[in-house]
Amino acid sequence: MPLPNLHPMGGNLQSTHSQEQFIHREVRVARVELLDLLCVELDLPTPQDSFNSTNCLDWTFGQKLNMPNGTSYWATDSRYFNAGADCQSERRDVLFLKGSETLSVNVDGQVKQTPTALCCQCICFITITNINEMYKAAGHSLPGRLQDEMKSDSLTFILGRWLTAHPLAVRRDSLLRPICPGPLQYNHCLWTYAKSRRVRKIMVDNQGNPTLAFQRAASLFGNTRIVQSNTWTKEQNAYYCLITPASIVNTMNICREYLPSTMVTSDTWLETVTAL
Repeated sequence: MPLPNLHPMGGNLQSTHSQEQFIHREVRVARVELLDLLCVELDLPTPQDSFNSTNCLDWTFGQKLNMPNGTSYWATDSRYFNAGADCQSERRDVLFLKGSETLSVNVDGQVKQTPTALCCQCICFITITNINEMYKAAGHSLPGRLQDEMKSDSLTFILGRWLTAHPLAVRRDSLLRPICPGPLQYNHCLWTYAKSRRVRKIMVDNQGNPTLAFQRAASLFGNTRIVQSNTWTKEQNAYYCLITPASIVNTMNICREYLPSTMVTSDTWLETVTAL
């Protein structure tokens, strides 16, 4: 199910003007950020030469991904068919992924290196075609880890936003999930949005102000200046990933908590689990 009213990626991806464009109001990622993620995933160098070689790719952006086994994943703010009146057609699956990260966790005054499970929120689904032509232009070859993912000269990726263990969750279960503190510890885990170590250059200039690229695309970040400013503040350290469907273990039964005495969602996520 494609993103509505999407401007094509085009064939001039080496230009600054093209790179600075944000993809969509439901995918608030700039083209240059997506190209950087893609070059890492495809084992391509990230300078302009690699961006030139991506001009031959055909891009498809979607809000729903149907897998061969019948499983479907969603990443939409507006088009989920089974939505109730209260959620306004929103559904963004959160995925439990293969692998782990090591976090520094303060446990009873001691900092411990703690393996922690990986998960991300679906932002959109991307299929690129003409892979072989791109590698020929770039003078590189497809990494071995992606060989099985290649289907008819196409690769499908999930653009996700990383979640990480909440600072209050210092213990892990057998699946390395961050266990909730207090009485919820028996069947709940606690997550939060991960933050990039540096602000996103496409969002924040050297003086700490919104960039011209952000100002030109401000309408994608909200309908009023107050909402745009709040979104800019919340998303300037948003940490994104590009993964393949083979990375998925399953979806998570998880939802965002609300700020106290409000209907405003926080960056804290509560996952209901089977205790392990």
